[in-house]
Amino acid sequence: MKKSNLSYSLSNPTRWQHILCVLSICTAISGAAVADSNPDTWSGKLTLGFEHSTGTTNSSDVNASLVVERNKNFQASHPIRHTFNAIVDTEKTKQDNGKETKTRDKDAASYQLGYFLDEQSHIEGTISYLHDINLKIDEGKFASIEYIRDVFTKSAHKLAIGIGIAYLDIIYTNTQPEINGVGGQVSYNYTGQLTTGVSLNHKGLLKATADARFASLNTGISYALTENTSLSLMHHFSTLSDDTSNQDDEHNSTTHLTIGVSF
Repeated sequence: MKKSNLSYSLSNPTRWQHILCVLSICTAISGAAVADSNPDTWSGKLTLGFEHSTGTTNSSDVNASLVVERNKNFQASHPIRHTFNAIVDTEKTKQDNGKETKTRDKDAASYQLGYFLDEQSHIEGTISYLHDINLKIDEGKFASIEYIRDVFTKSAHKLAIGIGIAYLDIIYTNTQPEINGVGGQVSYNYTGQLTTGVSLNHKGLLKATADARFASLNTGISYALTENTSLSLMHHFSTLSDDTSNQDDEHNSTTHLTIGVSF
């Protein structure tokens, strides 16, 4: 049965209410924990992308992401870092007969609480929410705690690797049964300066339980237009495997050209 978006109930929240819940937790924790911090330690980035094509079918693609961080880099006096992420990615296709179909619909939000152990390592707890029709995920709720260490830091290049435990709770858009469980998590994050004004970021994540595996890869090449704006070519790939059903693995692959504004 289709969930109503007109009212809120604890037993039947909508995906937008999940996103607002993550945002509320982020605001409450960060406000209480770093009230005495220097306000200049706030930073973030907003990226926007849009595509429209016409022909036998007309399609429009809108994607946006927001990252807000407090204490992004190591500070001995303020070892706690807060990070909030939100993503909206929607593509609609319209036929000549006027029929409109959503060929891509993704909403995601996450909050990360990190504690710096030293300049090269930290512990990070994450709660996140995902709705993605291409992966057939109606509601995906994830939680994890991970130890992350910089294993390579030289000049303009940096590689961090993480390992930890994760919890998955996934409700599908079709009749597949809900899956949930505790398992392991590994991740990596590489950032590097290729040439003057051109940077590369590539990161991967794998969450695995006894019955399911969720993996994602994100790659971005950015060119600095000004000190605070950049043009980026972004590619995202994600996959979901579920051993409890006879369904094939689900995949989602998208490429976007976006403009970003840092603050």
